[in-house]
Formats: sequence, structure tokens, C-alpha cells
Amino acid sequence: MIENNAPFIETTTKPLEPPVFSSDLQSSNWQPLAATEAVIGYINSNLWKEPTPALEWKIARFSKAVYLLQELSTQWTIIVKYYAPKTGLKAEGHAYRELEKIRQVQSIGLERGEMRTINALSAWRGVLFMEYVEGPTLADVIAMRRSQPGLLSSSLNRTAKFLAHLHSQGLQEGVSTTLEIAAKDALGYILDLAKHGILEGETTIVDGLRVLVEEWIADPTLRDFDPCINHGDATTTNFIFPRGGGVIGIDWERLEIADPAADLGRLAAEVAHSLLEQGGDSMEANQSIDYLVISYQNALPPGVNADRIGKRIRFYQATSTLRIARNGWISRLKRFKLVTHAMALLIR
Repeated sequence: MIENNAPFIETTTKPLEPPVFSSDLQSSNWQPLAATEAVIGYINSNLWKEPTPALEWKIARFSKAVYLLQELSTQWTIIVKYYAPKTGLKAEGHAYRELEKIRQVQSIGLERGEMRTINALSAWRGVLFMEYVEGPTLADVIAMRRSQPGLLSSSLNRTAKFLAHLHSQGLQEGVSTTLEIAAKDALGYILDLAKHGILEGETTIVDGLRVLVEEWIADPTLRDFDPCINHGDATTTNFIFPRGGGVIGIDWERLEIADPAADLGRLAAEVAHSLLEQGGDSMEANQSIDYLVISYQNALPPGVNADRIGKRIRFYQATSTLRIARNGWISRLKRFKLVTHAMALLIR
């Protein structure tokens, strides 16, 4: 069983912070990285496998916490994830926790082959070191789907098979779970939208959403599942499709034991939103979600009741849609449409 709280690991040294640069550092903008950086010393001493020493390194940023490092003479590239920016002094515990989660996912048959997790190399001082895999994410596939017919359906099918394997091989017999977290999250999204979002002053809509969510939570159908290992953050950016084929799951820090429908519902909401943002319409979004769910059901082992998950996916898709609607960078009109869609999904 996986613990939900990262351990606090006492250390004599502070967790490492990302390098500081005078100008903005993006993935398309490499900058040289000094050999005196502590992270370079660790890589050279513990992860470097070449017979000759590494000479020069450059760095690019994917996000506030995730960086790409490349050694210039060999082009060897590595992902470095810094936990300190978001977890402070608990960074080391969080880094080791994700390392162990990746290893647990690998232990259920996702270590190698066409379906696998990203490989974690090491964790040190609040930093997680991982292999770099080149290839588009599901978000990238959605963006370029019209120039490459068939790519989206193929990618959705591979993602569905990955999740089906994760869930079926990660069953947690004897583990009991509750809907407390799911209920708290759903009602929390509504509260956020009412206090600081587009539903401020919209009492009738807010009350209606609360009633619908509470009705779902009271329905025994939502408890009719076998707890399993869930990705916990099944978004369009967390599945990579290598050039040689297959699919790789990344970003396992939110892995949890839960209803598999939570992963599918979250991904369904993200796929629908991404498609609409990339010029698609509701029909394309609905067809893509239906294809994702059917592909998932077809990939489950014989004897698994695949039909009962569909209703629960609808609930988690609705609550994940409400979560997306909180984002301030989305236009007010689009956010309101997201809320309307979530309400339609919740109405039974």
C-alpha cells in the first residue's frame, strides 16, 4: 500500500534549488551550465557512464521545477526535477517518494517494452534524475492531429492500453478506500468558482452543482470499484509517444490507490478541453472520449466487468472539468462553457 504523505527526511544540507539565470530560460533556449553546479558534480560522480569525463553541459527549462541537461560532447541528455520550489525543506522526501512510486509501477510490468514508465535514475538532495525520452506528448498529438491523420486515435488507444494495464495489474486486494477525497475535491472546485471565479454571485448555479455532486456521492454506484494503482495526474502532458512506438507514462508524484475511473475521467476532461482549445468542436471531443473509454474497456483482462466503469467516469470527467474551469488564463466565456458542460455531465 502506498502512503499518501511524503516522509520528512532530515538532512544536514538544504535541498538543491534550480540554477538562477539572468534571462528567461525555456526549453527552446539552451544556456551553458557551470561545471561548479552541485547537480553537475553529482551527475559526474554517480550517473555518468562514459570512460572519459564529461566536459561541458547546457541546460533548458521545461517548467519551474523540471529542467533538461545535456552534455555537449556526447549529447547525453537527462531530466532533472527540483522539488524545492514547491515543497521547500520537504523536497528530499518528495523526490524519494516519486522515485519509489516509479519503481512500484515498474514492478507490475511497466518497466520495459512498448508500454512503460519513465526510468528514474536517482534522487539526491530533493532532486529526481530521470531519463530523457524524445517524442510528442498527447497534448502535442492533439495539436498536430489534422496534419497527421490517424495519429490521435492511435495515441488514445495506446494511452488507454497503458492505463488498463496499470489498473488491472495494480489491483490492491484488501485495501479499503473512501470517497472522502473525491467529494472534498469536487465540492472544493465549486467553492473556488463561487468565491473567486466565474460563479461569484451565481447562487442558483452553485447550489445546483452542489446538489448534483452530493447526489452522486450518495449513489452506491460510485463505490462499486476495486481499488488499484492510479496515475493520479492523468493529463495530456503526462504520456509520451517515442519515435519508435509505444507509450511512456511520466510524472508519478500523485500516484494513489483509488477508483480507476478517476484516471479515465480526468484524462477525458483534459482531452476534451485540449481538443476545443486546438480548434475542435464538441462532436470531435465526444467521439475521442468515447474511443478512449472503449479502447480502455477492450484492453481490460477477461472477466473484468468493463461496463460498470462508464458511469463513474462521467462523474470524474465532470469534476475534472470544474477543476479546469478554475484556471484564470482561460477566457470567461470558455470557463462558463466548461461549467455548463460539467453540470450536463452530472445530471443523470
